[in-house]
Amino acid sequence: MRKEFNITGNCFPKLHYMADVSHKMTETIELIEKGKYFIINRPRQYGKTTTLYALAHALRQKGDYIALNMSFEAVGEDAYVSEMSFARKFLRLMTKAARLEEKPLFSWINQHPPEIHSWDDLSDFISEMADRFPQKIAILIDEVDQSSNNDIFIRFLAFLRNKFLARNAEPTFH
Repeated sequence: MRKEFNITGNCFPKLHYMADVSHKMTETIELIEKGKYFIINRPRQYGKTTTLYALAHALRQKGDYIALNMSFEAVGEDAYVSEMSFARKFLRLMTKAARLEEKPLFSWINQHPPEIHSWDDLSDFISEMADRFPQKIAILIDEVDQSSNNDIFIRFLAFLRNKFLARNAEPTFH
């Protein structure tokens, strides 16, 4: 199989020409291990999606992380009707990520489906999930620019940041 250049999404080393960014991956994993909250912000076609997939894979390989890799690219307008609808959409994205990569977590979510009516309900669910599983939970979100000019999404980012800042007082994502 011949390699080719790819500018349409996730790149795979066996199929596509890729720059060696392993040093950046090492630095990014160090940020996560230190418990840092960070953003990867680059223009289109700089490898953000490929980086997030590789990062999720590397974290899972370490064995002490649950990496929930999700994308807001296909989040429909109905998610922005209310905070409740957005919180439910986020839960669906988390569940889908768990189904694809984290089978025990997916099974647990299906056995304990939460009632999500507010940010508080979502916060409680994330705490319960983090308390239930011994691995650190890393949430990786791609394509946030699809939502960035929406007030509910801005409140969601504030919710995530607040949840992250409370990490020493309650179980939450790493």
